[in-house]
Amino acid sequence: MKTLLLLFSLVTISYSFGVAQYLDVPVGKENVELKLATGNVKVITRKLAGSEEVQTWNVEKKTWQDSKGKPITSTNFSYKAPGTLILKKVAKADAGFYDYEMLKEVTEAQKNLPEGVFVDVEPMLTGIELIVQ
Repeated sequence: MKTLLLLFSLVTISYSFGVAQYLDVPVGKENVELKLATGNVKVITRKLAGSEEVQTWNVEKKTWQDSKGKPITSTNFSYKAPGTLILKKVAKADAGFYDYEMLKEVTEAQKNLPEGVFVDVEPMLTGIELIVQ
């Protein structure tokens, strides 16, 4: 029994560190803000619940795109700089994990790295798990 409790505790703790934030909202709630970043973002990504496909919100075109770059028609989202996605009215289909990619310049230190070496500037997992009830 102690082993099961310890295992459950470890799984719970490790899962809680895997996502930066949870947001639990009811279906139909209006103007829900997903504050993803404090700096300028290149794209916002989402992985909808029950799907393995990652979609991206193109900040310049103000539209979702599938993994092949095909636009996904949606009038339910808007973007507020520097890094907030606004859901006009939450639907059950909006549930999933929302994250972002920063618009960042390559630093001088990164330019001078040996070939094949990469330094992750932002190793910490970020994003919001949107749970819709």
